Amino acid sequence: MTASISPSSRPSLLSRILRFLLLLSVFVGGVILGVAGYTFLFTTRDWFTRTVSENETRLTHLEARQNQLETQTYERLNDLQARVGDLEVQSDNFKLQLDEESARLDLLPTLEGYLASNREALPTLQRQITDLQTGVKSQEQTLSQLEAKLTALGQVATTQAQLEATLTTLQTQMQLTRAATALARSRLALSENNFGRAALELDQAYQLLLALKNTAPAEKASLIDVLLAQLDLTRQAIPSRPVVAADQLDAALSALNLGFEPTPTPLTLTPTHTSTPTPTP
Repeated sequence: MTASISPSSRPSLLSRILRFLLLLSVFVGGVILGVAGYTFLFTTRDWFTRTVSENETRLTHLEARQNQLETQTYERLNDLQARVGDLEVQSDNFKLQLDEESARLDLLPTLEGYLASNREALPTLQRQITDLQTGVKSQEQTLSQLEAKLTALGQVATTQAQLEATLTTLQTQMQLTRAATALARSRLALSENNFGRAALELDQAYQLLLALKNTAPAEKASLIDVLLAQLDLTRQAIPSRPVVAADQLDAALSALNLGFEPTPTPLTLTPTHTSTPTPTP
């Protein structure tokens, strides 16, 4: 017997259409979701890739900038170190200069004392220089007079023997006067601390006396020998012992002016202060 199917057990057309539409909606939704997901993933990948690339570029720039800044920093640091070294050298130089200036300042009281002492001795030295200048002028006048007498005596009509004797005496006296004038000039230069001029005038007087030694009378020969020895000692005392040299010159001038043997001044004396004795006119 054939079983009959009731109309209620068969799916209706409407339910089939609804089922189809539901499946179609699910399929379309899945496709849309898939496309949306793919698009999202693709967009996200591009954004991520671009972001990473930009970050890498920025990092590269930052590293380059950092290297540049480090290089500049090292250069500035080296420059600063060099400047610090220069400043230290300058500071050391300034310290040395300050030490020198301090030493000079410490010497100021001593220098002021010397200056005050020299100021006190200045009037005496000026008077002595004036006396020496007067003595030199007097010797020059005497020399001029002797030269005039020598010229006049050359014109006198006397016997040859008397004329030669007179001329020899006058020449000897003139040479002695020249030597005395040179010694006075040497003494004047010594009082002015002009040691070179003093030595030059002393040498001139020595040469005059040495030339006179062979032609001088017998009574003058011993005096000239003593004077030459005296001048040797005086020359040795210039410029190391100006006070001793001044005493020697005064003794030599006295011997020439008075005509007796001078008393030698020992060179072993050590002067304690600078003084200039008054010369004998």
